Amino acid sequence: MLLHISLAADGMVPALSPNLGRYTVPVKHTIRFLTFHTLLVLAIGCSADRAGDTTGFDPWTADEKASLLSELDRSQDAVVDACRLLTADQWQFRESPDRWSIIEIVEHLQLQDLMFWRELYVLMQFPAMHYYHGLHKAPDSVFVSYATVTGANTSRAPWYIRPHGRWQTIEQALEIYRETRARIRELVETSEVDFRQYITPRGWRDQAELRDLHQLVLLLVAHTDRHHGQIERVKAHPDWPE
Repeated sequence: MLLHISLAADGMVPALSPNLGRYTVPVKHTIRFLTFHTLLVLAIGCSADRAGDTTGFDPWTADEKASLLSELDRSQDAVVDACRLLTADQWQFRESPDRWSIIEIVEHLQLQDLMFWRELYVLMQFPAMHYYHGLHKAPDSVFVSYATVTGANTSRAPWYIRPHGRWQTIEQALEIYRETRARIRELVETSEVDFRQYITPRGWRDQAELRDLHQLVLLLVAHTDRHHGQIERVKAHPDWPE
């Protein structure tokens, strides 16, 4: 199967959804992502006689799919509700000069959701990844736990998902955030592939682990909950403008 990717003149990969505007991600991250799968397929030998192998990871269940859809809605609604009726002074408020404002948090959430959408969309174009069977896959709890901020899971966001003031109002930010989340929800709801049989790496080199697409969406939800907590902490700051 050939996967065609058109590269923009500025060295970036355009987003796959035209209705979300021209969002881009660095070529090196897309190439690294695709190269991982290509090399692994070649190394393990995804031959025609293995293509029919359906043993290995447990199948994705209807209950798991329904739970993902519910969690996508719940986590989005929590962010949207936390941002209702905010004044300009409030959604622009920073706890300190080096901290994000609420509108910047929402911008970051939308950018990260777009990255998740791209990863889901691209992986779903592959055949089922039976060549991963027998390799270690992290448990679901690893991804759910990301909702809680700890010293071990805290780092600076990569430059391509940092906020840069793309939106002039919180309403604009929330509108594009909801649209992006709706596209993710659509992929999950209408998917005919088994999310437990499609694998993507987390981490690289000696720290690489595997996660399936169900776990990728669990991480998306945890990331949303994590930043919803950040929004609530901003609103609870002693200098929060009334």
